[in-house]
Amino acid sequence: MLDLSGNKFVGKIPEFSKSNSTQSPQPEAFEFLNLANNFLTGSIPSWIHSLEFLTILRLDDNNLTGTIKVFHSKSLPDLSLSSNNLNGEIPNSIFKQEELQSLDLSYNNLDGVVELSKFSLLKNLDQLILSFNNFMIVRSNKVFNHNPFPQLEYLSLAPCNIRALSDILKNMKSLDRLYVSHNKIQGRIPKWLCDYRTSSLSNLNISHNFLTHVERVPCKNLQSLDLRSNMIQEHLPIVPPSLVVLFISNNNLFGEIPSTYCNLNLHMNNFSREIPQDMFKNLTGLRSLHFSGNHLEGSLPRSLRNSQSLEVLDVGNNMIYDTFPHYLEELPMLQVLVLKSNKFHGSIEEPKVKNSFQKLQIMDLSNNEFIGLLPTKYFESFTTMMDGHATRNLTHIGENYYQDSVNSVVKDLSLNKLVGEIPSKMMDLTQLLLLNLSHNKLVGPISRGNQFNTFHEDSYSGNVELCGPPLSKSCNNGMQQDGDHGEKYTDHIIFDWKIVMIGYGCGLIIGISVGYMVLYSERFDYWLYKKVQGCRGVYGVCGAVRSVATVCRFIDAHPYKDDKDKDYVVKQIFV
Repeated sequence: MLDLSGNKFVGKIPEFSKSNSTQSPQPEAFEFLNLANNFLTGSIPSWIHSLEFLTILRLDDNNLTGTIKVFHSKSLPDLSLSSNNLNGEIPNSIFKQEELQSLDLSYNNLDGVVELSKFSLLKNLDQLILSFNNFMIVRSNKVFNHNPFPQLEYLSLAPCNIRALSDILKNMKSLDRLYVSHNKIQGRIPKWLCDYRTSSLSNLNISHNFLTHVERVPCKNLQSLDLRSNMIQEHLPIVPPSLVVLFISNNNLFGEIPSTYCNLNLHMNNFSREIPQDMFKNLTGLRSLHFSGNHLEGSLPRSLRNSQSLEVLDVGNNMIYDTFPHYLEELPMLQVLVLKSNKFHGSIEEPKVKNSFQKLQIMDLSNNEFIGLLPTKYFESFTTMMDGHATRNLTHIGENYYQDSVNSVVKDLSLNKLVGEIPSKMMDLTQLLLLNLSHNKLVGPISRGNQFNTFHEDSYSGNVELCGPPLSKSCNNGMQQDGDHGEKYTDHIIFDWKIVMIGYGCGLIIGISVGYMVLYSERFDYWLYKKVQGCRGVYGVCGAVRSVATVCRFIDAHPYKDDKDKDYVVKQIFV
């Protein structure tokens, strides 16, 4: 047994000579070899292919190249070569591994034409992951009257240039997770896929295809269904009561929203009319709700106050006509509130309860018709924005099928009709990363100190009676002050909380990743599944973690020297 996984080894895997050579003898007795999660390069050496007693081989998450050679072992239950740069075709020796239970060849450059039926020779196979290669999965002409995969529970074929779901899937009675996103599947979901009597399917991802009709999904055990980015043009499909999460954004759905739904991502569709007022009457376990980018009217349902587990509420970019939803202040878990670009109106006034919005970290009320003074009392209640209370680790927000990461605080009150001065109490919000008060009717001097020293002109533009740095207007004579920033920052940052900034200033005191995201990545989803052994999510699990690393690398490559530089870097991240 040799396990060197999860280190930082670089270079090629050593090549060994046969035992009659003067060089180091070739290993022959290895049964377990794990070199995964390193930085190894070069091809897979021949001595690994020739290990006769090998039972577990894991070389995933390296930078290996070349082709997969013939394996001499006939009893290899676990083979993982994913996330490398291997090319060529799948060797026939793999189809002769009678004991093979788990095969992961995903995220390589393998090519050729592959008949799914060839894997039916592997009777013990329970996990087959072929996603993100260059080969084409084709139907077999062979007719199966029995279950060709009696043990298969997890099948991932995204994308594999599939044009239709193969009939070979009909008899897979043990199949629990099927991922066939990013293919060319057209028309409808076949009825046999979810045979109500026999289907054990709990997770189905058929997103990013060309489906046009999904009237009913009769999978009796289905818990997660991802239909995002298809061409569905009808009412919401009828789903089984077992369903926990439905992703169906970026289609052309219309009509009313039934009160039987929960945990929905309905972003960017054509829903109209009102959200049913009793929709959330009994949904006490609801964690995330995304209704942005539709044509919803009327008022927010007061029954939302029953959703005591709600963490994310996004109804932005609709036509909702309502006053500020004070009843949401009592929700103990709410962290993200997005009401932007609607017809909310009236004054925000003062909190109705003590310790309102206890965990709120993102509030976007921009582009509405709010009037009156800035809500000073609310600022006093936002304890998560005070020093020492901000979340400093990655936080799961919403359903655990994805991760919304919030480590600092954002407030956007732009494009309203708010009046009066900026309350001095806002100075206490030391974890406030971004503030946008632009295009209101605010007056008087701008507060300075703490986080307010990091905000630039963009945050206050469009308030003609505001004065003081960073604006050019002086509070005494209206002229530009000495030492003021010579260059104006006039580019207005438009916040879209669907794709909000992840990470900022790696290594700074805040150590942040702000915003909430729904970043969908099958590759990261499966990586996480392997790490935690049992995370059974659809695409999008914890996508924010990957993005934090990406932004950190960007900032490392663009170090800033002063506030002007920092502003540039932040804007580049937003872009």
